[in-house]
Amino acid sequence: HQYPAEWSDPDGAAEIGAWFAAAATRWANLSHPCIAPVRDHWSVLDDEGGALYLVVDQVPGLSLAEELLEAGGRLRGPRALDWIIAIGELLVYLHGQGLTLGQVRPAHFVLDARIDGPVLVEFGFGQALSPTAGDHWGYVPFEQVIGRTEPRSDLYALGVLLHALLGGADPDHALARLRRQGLDAQRARHALFPAKSWAALSLPPAITAVLTRATAFGVQDRYPSAAAMLEALRAARGPVVEVESVGTEREPEAMAPWTQLGFDRVAWFALPAATRNQKLLQLAAKG
Repeated sequence: HQYPAEWSDPDGAAEIGAWFAAAATRWANLSHPCIAPVRDHWSVLDDEGGALYLVVDQVPGLSLAEELLEAGGRLRGPRALDWIIAIGELLVYLHGQGLTLGQVRPAHFVLDARIDGPVLVEFGFGQALSPTAGDHWGYVPFEQVIGRTEPRSDLYALGVLLHALLGGADPDHALARLRRQGLDAQRARHALFPAKSWAALSLPPAITAVLTRATAFGVQDRYPSAAAMLEALRAARGPVVEVESVGTEREPEAMAPWTQLGFDRVAWFALPAATRNQKLLQLAAKG
């Protein structure tokens, strides 16, 4: 990742460089299957600006934003819950390390094709360098806008992400629309949730209850911790049942399209989306 940096303070270069080195080192020392490993970092700074560089392992697959787009804007409930639970487990780990992520957005997670699970690839350095940008983001709770981010701010964003994966209106667009109507950042977030689309989505009551509590405007009305929200998410999902083979009476599963085209899953998702679409059209033409 490359992060542009600029400042007006004569001592800005030293301050930004020291902050970046400390933050990058802290992320490099973390170890969790849902975090892309940080391998290196450096700064190229002068008296007026420059750039900060972070080297992170490449994760094969699409971002959650791209997955949602390819799915037509709505994912199956069980799959969405599995991804949200995985991110919730990551939040439990980060909060236990004294870190608040503040960046639970679909574009910041890649669905790793090797494990079919979300991996964090963006750590919020861009937001830290431009903090006022959050004023227009639908995934950001009000206390984060005014600089009072805390662990329950991540729970709000996780609830918003679940709503988006289940087919709810894009929160960025919805918030921008409310702002254009003349609402300030506080009133817009009051109006954003509960979303009118919840009823149209016909969500199970347990899911609606999780969304309502997670996206509450006041931090005191949300879950007290990531672990508590994770428990509610698992209860809403219900037990995971593994179906055993019933022998020869079972219909054989269809071969995955990438297998038919001579790719394994990792190599397939490493291809550009346009290339994959072209190959899928060629496969369909063959009947």
